Amino acid sequence: PMPFPREALFSTALRVSSAGLSLWTHNDMMENLLVHARGRKEVTLWPPSEAGNLAVDGSSSPCGAGDDWTSWPRLAAAHARSLRTTLTPGDVLYIPPLWFHHVRSVEASVSVNVFWRGLADR
Repeated sequence: PMPFPREALFSTALRVSSAGLSLWTHNDMMENLLVHARGRKEVTLWPPSEAGNLAVDGSSSPCGAGDDWTSWPRLAAAHARSLRTTLTPGDVLYIPPLWFHHVRSVEASVSVNVFWRGLADR
């Protein structure tokens, strides 16, 4: 069964990534499941309250999970409040709306994002 009503489905995105590929740090307005099928991906999440420490502009940040903390003085504080995991095949990660996330493929990988509307209900 789907974790949300079918009419709430917004979009899906197939992500096929080569080893070492990083997605910029950003947030999404939609609720999101990252369904991982192949390879390994490192995911770092930050709560919306860390926007100031991540030097956010709009919905994106120039800061990445592996950045040199001395380049961004407040990044160390953000990293102290981050959640980190490595996804392997079969893993599903829920990414709450407005949470910042940075994704790096450790090896060639395949995953699917499933986005759905739900923020307005909170």
